[in-house]
Amino acid sequence: MKISIASLFVSLALASGAHAAQAPHKGYLIKLKKPVTSRSLSALSHLGVQVTNTIPEINIVVANTTPQLNDKLTAQADLVEYVVPNYYRKAFASKDIYEKEMGSLWGMRSINAAPAWRLSTGDPSIVVAVSDTGVYHGHMDLQKNIWTNAGETGLDANGKDKSKNKIDDDGNGFVDDHSGWNFETNNNNPIDDHYHGTHVAGTIGARGGDKQGVAGVAWNVKIMNVKFIGKSGYGTDEGGIGTIIYAANNGAKVVNCSWGGDEPNQAMYDAIEYAKSKGTLVVAAAGNDNWNLEVKKQYPAAYTNDNLITVAAITGGKNMPLATFSNYGVTTTHLAAPGDRIYSAFNPMYQTLYCESKWFCTLSGTSMAAPHVAGAVGLIYSVNPKLTYKEVKEILMGTVTKADTLKGKVASGGTLNLAAAVARAKALVR
Repeated sequence: MKISIASLFVSLALASGAHAAQAPHKGYLIKLKKPVTSRSLSALSHLGVQVTNTIPEINIVVANTTPQLNDKLTAQADLVEYVVPNYYRKAFASKDIYEKEMGSLWGMRSINAAPAWRLSTGDPSIVVAVSDTGVYHGHMDLQKNIWTNAGETGLDANGKDKSKNKIDDDGNGFVDDHSGWNFETNNNNPIDDHYHGTHVAGTIGARGGDKQGVAGVAWNVKIMNVKFIGKSGYGTDEGGIGTIIYAANNGAKVVNCSWGGDEPNQAMYDAIEYAKSKGTLVVAAAGNDNWNLEVKKQYPAAYTNDNLITVAAITGGKNMPLATFSNYGVTTTHLAAPGDRIYSAFNPMYQTLYCESKWFCTLSGTSMAAPHVAGAVGLIYSVNPKLTYKEVKEILMGTVTKADTLKGKVASGGTLNLAAAVARAKALVR
């Protein structure tokens, strides 16, 4: 039996090649031309719209409607900009799940990590968000690096613990979001009830130098846990959008999105643009179908936002060949990173017959490649926090290790070189 993390790249859309109107979705996302207000909500109500949520940062209303009503909505030229389905997405699971011995980190050797770690192992003021199935906070290699919200920490004026006083102490719109947010169930418990998010987080920022487990790309950055994918491996566009906006609003320098799907969604594009307004990069996995993204798209991987970095996966070997499952695209995919048989942290609560150890496991997929790059972004900002998102993206693409096997496959023609990227960033300190 094979579990798809060559698939647990989270594919919010399920039906490959299905028409957008027919693809599985949960209600609709209505983009208003003006800010969401009680007046605009009242206007929608009069039209028969049942509102379930709002995303005010990008003027989105989440609603239950019908295709017939959607036609009427799009005719409201003064009120509505567009109406799109709230598609489902799923995590792309790996083709291989089996344990390796401790310290089997060929990926870190491949990206030239050791020289980079002599310059920096990460700064705890730098936050990397994991938009995924959640992160298991109690993991021995992750617990010290989990982000906590300073505004929901300590005691309030009444002497109550801010993390559980049922008050939005920092006024960010989320009550008691001490350790991130769960956009699947809309609460403050983003714990991993799968395994994918924990594995991704380990590659980004597992604690290094502690003589146990593994080491992530950036040992000492903080990992922000924003969950929207459930134990089934699926989440909605509404949830994915929520994770990106929350991360951008709460100080994350980069959001790792090891997920995607076939159906484009303007609202998701808008959310990534909103992240850009906050200076936040979005790193996306290319997908695991061996597709040319120039021909057959996956999203968010194939979006054109300039703060988006899409990552293909390579396998081990002297010539750094593209993994057989990896999607690619010379304009849609920016660089490659190790993604085949990657050893990282595992959720001990996930029952499986495939891992002997409940704490560590080997998985394959572009889901595993993307966090190498997200971790690299964290390490670059650790040595030079004044860089812009454009400069960081240029550094990553301009310092790759070139490979003939990647020509015509990814825009940079190469794979992540962590040492070169961190050295370039440090040289630009101003």
